[in-house]
Amino acid sequence: MKNRIATLGTMSDLHAEATAYDLQTLAQIAAGLAPDLLCLEVARAAWEAGEVGRASLPIRAALAPVADRSDIVIIPVAAGPRDHADFTPAGGLRAAVTLTLERLHRRVQRGAGARTINGPWYGAFCHTVCALQEAAWTPAARAAWQAESAAMLANVLAAVRRDPGRRTLVAAQCQRKHWLDTRLRRESDVDFVDYWAL
Repeated sequence: MKNRIATLGTMSDLHAEATAYDLQTLAQIAAGLAPDLLCLEVARAAWEAGEVGRASLPIRAALAPVADRSDIVIIPVAAGPRDHADFTPAGGLRAAVTLTLERLHRRVQRGAGARTINGPWYGAFCHTVCALQEAAWTPAARAAWQAESAAMLANVLAAVRRDPGRRTLVAAQCQRKHWLDTRLRRESDVDFVDYWAL
């Protein structure tokens, strides 16, 4: 039996701004999909300790409340508490390049809706911008990001394999979403779909 999985890209604190993909929209999507499992980009230790306040804005203000009011089971899958922006070099040319690309990324995000953020055109744009940002990181930062992403993928796959046949939504920052999408498509026991087809 294949495990039906979709990913939903989140935009960190930008959901709080006046965008087409705000916190209310994010919550409505999660509630409307009503997945059996909702994998969130939060560390298990923090989640189990009840430290939801340390989770990213989309998790604490939109996704966790939806799950609390429903039968959705939350699965914390992050390897650690770091965000894509946490890997930005502290100073110098690398930092300037990374921050310039981040401003470009955010400018495009502000006007985009949920389907756009989670669609192929934005995916290609986001992947390109993120690849350029990551090229400006130190080798150690790139290795850490890859290790955290790989651990998150392993956690998602472990969760769905423990409870096969469940409709699973993986909510992750858009920078990690595209990395996960590519790898989830390769898994023989995964039926990877767009979030609106879950």
